[in-house]
Amino acid sequence: MSSPGPLNRVTLRAPLTVAAGEVIHAELAAAAQRGLDIVVDWEPEAEIDVAFLQLLISAARSAQRAGRKIELPAPPAGGLADALKSAGFAPPPGAVALKDIFSLNAGRQP
Repeated sequence: MSSPGPLNRVTLRAPLTVAAGEVIHAELAAAAQRGLDIVVDWEPEAEIDVAFLQLLISAARSAQRAGRKIELPAPPAGGLADALKSAGFAPPPGAVALKDIFSLNAGRQP
């Protein structure tokens, strides 16, 4: 984990799909209001779809604009790695920061 300060851990319950989108969004929004960097965790065998990835991208962009970050407890594996691959993402080895996994700075002008 690269965050030296206090962290706000959010543990999401499976399935992480479009059906749970409102609940996931609410949990991430509540965590963001606490004003700390966030670590998002879930059960390794959780079902994950593209809607969940979209929520993570949105949350990561919002956090970045607020000067915070959202990280994973470990590099993508299992269902997350499969979902990322299916969606066309290829995170760098060892990446845990969502800004690195989703290349949130790609194409932006300095």
